[in-house]
Amino acid sequence: MPNPFTYEPKTGEKQNILKSLRDLESFCREKSFSGYDPYDGLNANLLNNRNKYLRLLLSQILVYNPINLRPIINVKKGINPKGLSLAIIAYCRLIQSGIFNYSFFKSNLEKMSNFLLSIRSPNFSQYCWGYNFPWQSSNRYLNKNEPTIVSSSYVGGAFIQLYDITKDKKYLRIAKSVCDFIIDDLNIMKADKKICFSYTCKDEYFVHNANLLGASLLSKVYTRTGEKRYKDYSLSAFDFTISEQSKSGLWYYSFNPNGKHRLQIDWHQGFILESLSDMIKELQPESEIYSASLRRGLSFYKNEQFTSDYEALWRWPRKWPIDIHNQAQGIITFSKLSSFNKDNLDFALKICIRTINTMQDKKGFFYYQKWPFYKNKISYMRWGQTWMLLALSELIYNLISSRSLKLN
Repeated sequence: MPNPFTYEPKTGEKQNILKSLRDLESFCREKSFSGYDPYDGLNANLLNNRNKYLRLLLSQILVYNPINLRPIINVKKGINPKGLSLAIIAYCRLIQSGIFNYSFFKSNLEKMSNFLLSIRSPNFSQYCWGYNFPWQSSNRYLNKNEPTIVSSSYVGGAFIQLYDITKDKKYLRIAKSVCDFIIDDLNIMKADKKICFSYTCKDEYFVHNANLLGASLLSKVYTRTGEKRYKDYSLSAFDFTISEQSKSGLWYYSFNPNGKHRLQIDWHQGFILESLSDMIKELQPESEIYSASLRRGLSFYKNEQFTSDYEALWRWPRKWPIDIHNQAQGIITFSKLSSFNKDNLDFALKICIRTINTMQDKKGFFYYQKWPFYKNKISYMRWGQTWMLLALSELIYNLISSRSLKLN
């Protein structure tokens, strides 16, 4: 395969990250970013989508089984819109770092972005996206391509990155359309002047990290368009989730209007912190409540959710399994938040080195999970590979920006 990178890795700890990136990028590109997903079991159509508990059972068996049964039950590999968006964001970061050949990327740009547009959720006037498989959780069932605020926000974020790199306004128009979907099509819970966006258009399931992923996109599009309602909705959403932060710094995963909360403390804390960091950089609000919330949340994330070996707890306080998504989000969050505290970049570097040494295969891909006595080595494209592609790209961008990594 052609080599699109503009450097040759040398020996050394930080140089090993560059080699890891090249190996992973080559693996993903060779697969055309198509692969399996931990939650794609219902694509097998074994159950005709009739029974919630059987759907949930099948999904969980495939999620935790170290033997990949998908080829046996005829689950096909596919391209996940969120996963492809993560790859686009990663490529943009690499171009901004100066280590990736722009002409090579540009030749694939239209192809990747046009494919995203071709798999948008149907029957909506605005651009929005879901997953490329139906999905059953303990509390809801989502049809294939049913749009969510999470998937749509990540795709919208990819088009923002494309706009920043190319200055082509068609990408900004798409991101703006996603913002209109978030505001106009999702359900919104209002509390005084604060708001929270629903996860999908069909429910009143409110999730803090999802709320802020959408609000973060609104802040980015506001700074590029000047459309005031995006700023107003963004700050109102951030005000709500900040008001729900515990004294320890953590956020519950979700809640419903009846006041029932779900305690699930994992990579989603990183989503919240990353979104909060992005909003502060974009809107530069005068109030100190946002940076104070960020510091409190970051302290819990760093001190309570990571071990002395730089491995993220599965779900606090439970350690196992060590999950690649958790590791990737730790690298991304602490890399991004290095602008608030330089020590965070060193922490991200140590998470990355640990992950490469214990979870990357010689073929370039990263394993799904690590348990005390075995590793689940299934390669999941969206869950593991594109997240790690983004994590490595974000870390390298910040290392180069801080002059902690020199290519020559």
